[in-house]
Parts: sequence; structure tokens; C-alpha cells
Amino acid sequence: LWSEQWLVRYRDMDFIQNVLNGMASRRPRLDALRDSWYDLDAHYDALETRFWQFYPRMMAQASRKAL
Repeated sequence: LWSEQWLVRYRDMDFIQNVLNGMASRRPRLDALRDSWYDLDAHYDALETRFWQFYPRMMAQASRKAL
């Protein structure tokens, strides 16, 4: 993972598309993921805003062991 810089590569929507399509190809039950990157790309700003609202609260709960 580290040598291939997977986490860094997730900043690229083309990489995310390939990952989601690969998951859908390997697991028939995950076929809905195949085109889900379109939604991620189209709504990225709104999803990012929600993430930054959620993440600090989640981390605070984790530090209190309240998850």
C-alpha cells in the first residue's frame, strides 16, 4: 500500500473510478458501484462539506470511546 501510494492516489477521480469498477467486476453484488463515481464526482463539494461536519464529531466520540 505505501510503496504504491494508494492513499495519495485516491485524490484522483480516475483512480477512484477504476477502484469502484474493479470492485464491481470482482463482486457481482457490488455492481451498483460501477457507475457510482459519477455521483461522487457530481456532488463532491457537498459531500466534502458534510464530511468535514461529520469527521470532527466522529473523532471526538472515538476519543471518548463513545462509538
